Amino acid sequence: MKIIATVLFLIGVCAAQSADPALLAEINKIKAVDNHTHVPKLVGAGEKDEEYDALPCGGYVEPSDDPVMARPENPLFLEAWQKIYGYKYSDKTPAHVAELLETKRRIINEQGDRYPAWVLDQLGIEYMMANRIAISNSGRPKPLFKANVQGSQGKDGYQTGGVFMSKDGGDTWERVNSLNPRPFYFSQIRVDPNEDTTIYVLDRHSMG
Repeated sequence: MKIIATVLFLIGVCAAQSADPALLAEINKIKAVDNHTHVPKLVGAGEKDEEYDALPCGGYVEPSDDPVMARPENPLFLEAWQKIYGYKYSDKTPAHVAELLETKRRIINEQGDRYPAWVLDQLGIEYMMANRIAISNSGRPKPLFKANVQGSQGKDGYQTGGVFMSKDGGDTWERVNSLNPRPFYFSQIRVDPNEDTTIYVLDRHSMG
């Protein structure tokens, strides 16, 4: 009897832990926010994107191997291709990759300037915070990509940082003060829930 009672108890616990289908469906509609990325901009043939970081990295960063996540053997690439482009295969044979590239070229031509926004739609990402010098909003919904304004602070701006404020959805920015000297790492800005004119800033120096 004890065994039966234990089994029934476990079944009851598992049932209680099952997600409510209606609630789960609503949760699955919530899109993600990518709060730190060095997303490259869409360039034409022969063009290069040199502004992928808010810091002037050219000539300052020593050569190194690609991070593990960025290496071709990472299995997440296959999952990304399948999710974004409908890649039908579980391998990377030259013929299959050529087919993938042709699909990508076709979609880029179809989407035009909206191609980056289309990619985020496929991934379920609503906003992507771009930690780079600048990014064009041409043909894209303005709230979709937010560029770090670090590159607009003058020749020594990358050393001084600061807190900036925008009153027009990110089209223009005004420097409020020189707090938060490296805003693209280890920083948090929070609004007082009881007084929305009070802003708290936590940066890497505040954390020790």
